[in-house]
Amino acid sequence: MLRGKKVLGNVGVGVTCPFFCEANDGNIYIVKTNKKNIPAQILISEFLGKFIGERLELIFPHSDLIDISQLKMNESFFSLQFASQYIPYIEYLNHDHLKKAINIKEMAGVILFDHIFHNPDRIINRKNLLFSHLGHRIYAIDNSHLFKCSHWNNEVLKKLTKQVSVYQNHLYGVLLRNFLTKEDFYPYINRIKTISKNEILSIISQIPDEWEKGDFDLNYLIDFIITRFDNIEKIAEAILPKTKEEQLI
Repeated sequence: MLRGKKVLGNVGVGVTCPFFCEANDGNIYIVKTNKKNIPAQILISEFLGKFIGERLELIFPHSDLIDISQLKMNESFFSLQFASQYIPYIEYLNHDHLKKAINIKEMAGVILFDHIFHNPDRIINRKNLLFSHLGHRIYAIDNSHLFKCSHWNNEVLKKLTKQVSVYQNHLYGVLLRNFLTKEDFYPYINRIKTISKNEILSIISQIPDEWEKGDFDLNYLIDFIITRFDNIEKIAEAILPKTKEEQLI
C-alpha cells in the first residue's frame, strides 16, 4: 500500500476529481477520490483491475491503494483511495501510433479483460488508451466503468454474468481486424484458466472495509468473476472470429 506525501495539483478531468500526488515510494501517481457518502463501486472496479490485471500481466500502469489520511484533504473522503502511476510523454492512442507500438500484441489481453468485465468504456472514452513516446508502448488506464457503469449493483451483476457481447468499435475494431491474431489471445485465456476460486476469494477479501457499504453484495461480485472465468472459452469464441486471419478467410 502507498502513502500520500504531497498533493501536486489537479489532473483536471474525471468524475473522481483526480489529482497528482507524490507517494512514499518517490513516484508520481494519479489519485482517484471518492467520498464516504458515495458508493465505492468505482474504487472497487479499479481495485479489481489492479489485481486481475497484474495476474494476467496486462499493460496497465502500476497501481495500488493509497492512504491519503495524512494529506490535507476533505474529511468526507475515504482514507484509502486508488492510485495509478503517472506515465510521462504520452498521447491518447490513435491510428498512427498502432504501427509504432512495440507491445501492440499485448492489447489482446486488454480486449479480453474488457469483454470479461463488460467494459465498453475503453472504446467509448478515447482517453483510456495511451501511447508513450518514451519506449513506444501502449498503456490501458481507467477501469472505473467495469460492468458497463460506474455504480453497478447486484441486479446489474446478475444480468451481465452470462451475457456475451463483442466490443469492436473504433480502435478495438482496427486492432482485431488488422493487428491481432487468435494466437495473441491464447496466453491470456490460459492464464484465466489457472486462477482458482480461492485466489478470487483472496482478492475480494482485500477490498477495504470502508468501501463495502452500499447497494451491493460482494457475493454477487464473487459469483460474477467465477462464472465469467469458467466461461472464458465461450467469451473468447465470440471475439476470435473478429481477428486478423479470420477476416481473410
